[in-house]
Amino acid sequence: MPITVFGYVPHSPSALPAGHRDSGELGLGFIEESARAHEDAGFDSILIAYGAMHPDTWQVAGHVAHVTKRIRLLIANRPGVALPSLVARQAITLDYISGGGRVALHIISGGNEAEQHRDGDFVGHDDRYRRSGEFIEVIRRLWDDDSPFDFDGEFYRVRGARSALRPRTQGALPIFFAGESAAAIEAAGRYADAYVLGGNPLGQTSDLLDSVQAVAARHGRSLATGVGFRIVLGATEAEAWAKAQAIHDATVREIDSDKAVADGLKLIRSSTLTAVSERRIHAISQSADVQDERLWLGYTRLVGAGGTTSALVGTPRQVADALLRYYDLGVRVFYLRGWDYVRDPLEIGRDLLPELRRLVAVREAEEAYPRPDAAALAATAAPADAAILRA
Repeated sequence: MPITVFGYVPHSPSALPAGHRDSGELGLGFIEESARAHEDAGFDSILIAYGAMHPDTWQVAGHVAHVTKRIRLLIANRPGVALPSLVARQAITLDYISGGGRVALHIISGGNEAEQHRDGDFVGHDDRYRRSGEFIEVIRRLWDDDSPFDFDGEFYRVRGARSALRPRTQGALPIFFAGESAAAIEAAGRYADAYVLGGNPLGQTSDLLDSVQAVAARHGRSLATGVGFRIVLGATEAEAWAKAQAIHDATVREIDSDKAVADGLKLIRSSTLTAVSERRIHAISQSADVQDERLWLGYTRLVGAGGTTSALVGTPRQVADALLRYYDLGVRVFYLRGWDYVRDPLEIGRDLLPELRRLVAVREAEEAYPRPDAAALAATAAPADAAILRA
């Protein structure tokens, strides 16, 4: 099965390299430049994120579709903000406008309580995942059912629901899902097409993937799985680690010199750690800056988790080899981003993606390739050099 690689287009330009001074404005020129950079670099898709203080995600996605030609759009949605009937029609409409086959939904149930509250959503954690399941169920029926239908759920109730416009894309539109709690895994395994994890070490990733596939199997189905990492590349390993250190140091300088940045990171630490996924990677980051040879968690520890903060660091071949270990665990979707949302996609596309796709092609050509044991994979990783990064 071929891999899918997607990147990230933010709503606003940020100060780089650390990127914590978000302008808060709608940077149309920046959005266009970033989207085109991903398309030129050979990414398959780009995530259009949702934020309670951000510009409207659907309108940004529509603009990105207009200024690009082929790249697909993974559009984040939070159940509880909009009704599933509306989201179903928004997705179908953009699917038509963009030419078909370019739209997918990313369901974010919400782990950051402060973000949920900004949008007026005070539903509890586990309840949000049950709500997400109903949200997806109603959307799928609107896409699939030719006749009007009724639905009576715990969170949603409709009468005579029907969409006059049918999905242009055969097989409807893919639905991605995120979250690492037991409630999230249950909802993902039952309803999603693809389940995307944060950048955990190999052992934790294997356990989580086994859990979600076991839930899917109980419902007579399987789903694609993915992982997300920041990427730091260098012509040599030493150069790559030096770049990682520079990002770390730039962030420290921002925190020390800008009270707004420091206060913002305090808010991240206090609010995002209500999510199981954030608590997990935050706890792992406390034990060592580097896991599995080149999974860098020093930035994660510094900023207190929040979003995609774990990174793979090395030469393009070293990082491709690291990603291939996740491929061997069954991962087929890779969410890769850097800190500069124009230059980094071009570098990843030029230096990393061809090598990764070459290695995957070799794997696909091998007959009856066995799935390696996660513990054995982890054991093959060289111990981290503590001198590479400062504690």
